[in-house]
Amino acid sequence: MGTLLGRLKTTALSEPEQPLKVQLGQLLLQKKLITEVQLLKGLHYHKTHGIRLGEALLRLKFITERALKTALAKQLNIKLMPVDYIDFIPPNLTGYIPKEYAWRHKVCTIGRTNDHLLIVMDDPTDTVVISVIHFSTKLPVTVSTAPHAVIVQILHRLYGPPDQFSLKNQRPINR
Repeated sequence: MGTLLGRLKTTALSEPEQPLKVQLGQLLLQKKLITEVQLLKGLHYHKTHGIRLGEALLRLKFITERALKTALAKQLNIKLMPVDYIDFIPPNLTGYIPKEYAWRHKVCTIGRTNDHLLIVMDDPTDTVVISVIHFSTKLPVTVSTAPHAVIVQILHRLYGPPDQFSLKNQRPINR
């Protein structure tokens, strides 16, 4: 398939293989996105503030969100959604994930095949959200990620602005 939608279905959201899992910090070092000193400072910040390593590295401005999402996608063997795919997301996919839940967890459906639901989420490590979506839809879920601003843009496009309740009690996410 030569279209963008075809490319996304066949490459960006295909079923992941199960490689050996590399720790995020080691992956960022291997890619020379951070130094050992930055990793050590990030690990310290992560432990003392009780946040994820990626969030710590972002707060310390040692890494960009795009680089972090790219590394997370590689670590988790998922795909980073191409930004230009936004215009190809069908608007009729909101029935799978309720608006409040989508906004609260920064997750939305971006496609559906006969036997899979394709989602993009800000925190692709949130297995509870993935399980809830799988359980409620009775469909296997294929996960991808994208920068936070892209996901917010998709949510606005599909659901409109968030309700006030959706913005309450938001938990920190790994952006």
